[in-house]
Amino acid sequence: MSDAALPPTVDRCRYLVGFALALALTVVPFATVYWALLPAGAALAVIALAAVVQIVVQLRYFLHIDFRRTPRENLMALFFAGFLILVMVGGSLWIMFDLHYRHRMDAAAVHGVPGAYGVYDIAEPMRADRVSQSAATSRISPARIVTEPAT
Repeated sequence: MSDAALPPTVDRCRYLVGFALALALTVVPFATVYWALLPAGAALAVIALAAVVQIVVQLRYFLHIDFRRTPRENLMALFFAGFLILVMVGGSLWIMFDLHYRHRMDAAAVHGVPGAYGVYDIAEPMRADRVSQSAATSRISPARIVTEPAT
């Protein structure tokens, strides 16, 4: 029996089940974070697990994709799209973490503190006693360096 031959009540029932599951998989991570029910690591695990299950629910109940009746070409296209998304997200995260590491190294060199952590604060000018001798060649504007001692 195909999906097209099912009575409208069965089809409506499937959509309602999918909606209820999707709603629950949205509310559970939100409640976990909103009321701080779990520590940060466990909350992230709950969010990730709910996201993966949410994808499966969306594919099964709303897009009607399952592994038994869906043509092989459609599944291969779906897996390829997932792979591309994984590569794009993974590559973006890799680039962002690498840039974060490199900027942290720049901040350590400018402040003359090995392993210093942080980025330049635009709102507050840098004090002359905190600037190393490489400040002239760095990206710090000389107009932002204040010569009076820090308070």
